[in-house]
Amino acid sequence: MSSTLPDSLHVNATKRRMHEGSVVMKKTGRAKLFGLDLLIVTIVFTGAFLFEAEDREHTVADIHQNLLERGTLLSGQISAELTKRRMIGSTLATALQEYPDMTDSQYQSFAASLREDMLDIRNIALVQNLVVTRIYPIAGNETALGVDFQNNPDMRFGIERALNQQRTTFVGPMELVQGGQGLILRVPVPGGRDNDIVSIVLDAPAFFTASGLTAKLDDLKIAIRRQEQAAGSPAHILGDQAIFDQDAVTLPFGVESETWELGLVPVAGWPAVGNNLVVITLLSTLFAGLAMIANHVLHHFRHKGQVAQQQLADAVETIDGGFALFDAEDRLVMCNSKYREIYKKSADVLQPGRPFRDILISGLDHGQYPEAVGREADWLEERLAAHQRADRIIEQKLDDGTWLRVSESKTSDGGIVGFRVDITDLKHAREEAEAANRATSEFLTNINHEIRTPLSSVIGFVAFLAAPGKLPSHKALMKALDDPDIPKSDLRPRIESFLNETEQYAQRAQASAKHLLDLVNDTLDLAKIHNGGLNLAPEAVELCPMIRECLLQFSTLASQKGLTLVDDCTPKMVWVDRVRFRQVMLNLIGNAVKFTDSGHVRVSSRCEGDRVRITVEDTGPGIAPKYRDRIFDRFWQADGSVTRKHGGSGLGLAITRELVELHGGKIACDTEENQGSRFTILLPTTGAATGFSVQSKQVA
Repeated sequence: MSSTLPDSLHVNATKRRMHEGSVVMKKTGRAKLFGLDLLIVTIVFTGAFLFEAEDREHTVADIHQNLLERGTLLSGQISAELTKRRMIGSTLATALQEYPDMTDSQYQSFAASLREDMLDIRNIALVQNLVVTRIYPIAGNETALGVDFQNNPDMRFGIERALNQQRTTFVGPMELVQGGQGLILRVPVPGGRDNDIVSIVLDAPAFFTASGLTAKLDDLKIAIRRQEQAAGSPAHILGDQAIFDQDAVTLPFGVESETWELGLVPVAGWPAVGNNLVVITLLSTLFAGLAMIANHVLHHFRHKGQVAQQQLADAVETIDGGFALFDAEDRLVMCNSKYREIYKKSADVLQPGRPFRDILISGLDHGQYPEAVGREADWLEERLAAHQRADRIIEQKLDDGTWLRVSESKTSDGGIVGFRVDITDLKHAREEAEAANRATSEFLTNINHEIRTPLSSVIGFVAFLAAPGKLPSHKALMKALDDPDIPKSDLRPRIESFLNETEQYAQRAQASAKHLLDLVNDTLDLAKIHNGGLNLAPEAVELCPMIRECLLQFSTLASQKGLTLVDDCTPKMVWVDRVRFRQVMLNLIGNAVKFTDSGHVRVSSRCEGDRVRITVEDTGPGIAPKYRDRIFDRFWQADGSVTRKHGGSGLGLAITRELVELHGGKIACDTEENQGSRFTILLPTTGAATGFSVQSKQVA
């Protein structure tokens, strides 16, 4: 009895294992069948998506080509119409050269013959010494006759440019003195005695109508702009300039000495789908259905499992992302190489039949999930629960810094399909955007605090000055004046006390107003730099006197704090805008004095070829390494709270860097926490080393 019991138990165990194996094979076969169906649908509709995308590209390309051809025709019409009107000016200018004593009657007759049926020509004028002396027709243009452009910088500039260059210039559109929007052609008269110039004023809407821009264009949106804005003329010429931000078809074309750009987009916008979307969708659906039917037939008549599994595995490898399929028992059926690459530390357990729990445990053992550190058991149960629900998308961070979007869905037989998509770049971009939003919010909070504090101070002190009767010294003075027994000699101290108290309040209000003005100026300077509206006027400036002047401005504050100001300047000329360079030095020296509680602030300079290196160093607290890359950022401060020790909006160093770079220079910071800071700027000593004009430079 005892000898046969183990055999019977072994037989039963073997049968049980065979049965379990059969069950597993059937379940695995069903899972594989469903997985392949899912893959077929994925591949077919991915292919359909690609075909549709290609079809859309062809559709868009056809529209683009059509717009290009129409745009070429329109730009040619504009150029041709402008050429006709320029020829009128050239012809009249030549006649005036040949007949300088042409009478007004002859001028009117000749101009009328040239104008013919070009009704968009508002007038043809003769300008002599910047004054309109003749005009055709007079009717409707009476207000323009006799106009002196001497005090109109834009108009004067256009006229002088045409005379200096002795060629036709073009300005506009602009508001005309006789009303309406106009385009102006200026043609110099060769050899004119009084700086003669022929001015042809075109009615802008009528001219573009004559050029064909409004006829039969209901299917297009059109805009025209200058590629480079000319003085006296706006960049915007015609239409909604937002068209250029809508992937417009653009065509540059020459207009006299300028280059215009024509932009065209369809009125309905660019198509989101191709012309053959319905056909592609129907064929894809039909193909997907036929493919799934074929899969079921092959599964029924061919060897179960092996061929289908291999085909499915091969196809899954084409998916750009991690893919894994688990059966109803939560055991791995298959995964692609991308999935193995993502979870490379758990690659040894990524084998068919391994439970998802084992795979997670392997990852925990290898430290693959940073968010689980210190709470591994709880994290494991939470992740398994989310995996079983398979009803939401989660984001997962790995130990190598990779961020994944994990998407899991239930199959009809209880299995789970999982996708892993690398979203590291998207995550970083989102974090940077959030950081920028935080910096902006922090700046707005601080600027509100910085403005409100001095403004409240000004209001408070001015309130006392507006009602001096509330001041104790004023009350004492009035009481003394009302007391006939007090001798006049006793009134003087009371008067002086009242004046001193009034002066003290006025000085405090003035200091607060100055602080408020400085804050507003910093904000406006940054806005000018950002919008390209800051003008530089570079000149040769003696470096040492400028540095000494800036140091002297902080001598009182430094003395109060017990700081030593050290001037170690090497005499040299620098090529800078005097006002803006002074602003740079005041920012750097002011920061050094403000943040340094003991020791010294040193300003030194050394020559390096055609440049000079200026260094501002202090013995202050320095800057932590984690903040070092952000110190020149706009709106940023190491301590951004409104309760920080030192005031300021966080704009000083940002403005300083912008100003240094606008001078063709560089600025850098060498600092260690608790070891002081050293700011170094490199500036040109000659105009040739800067790249901008001796007269001025406008930031564009």
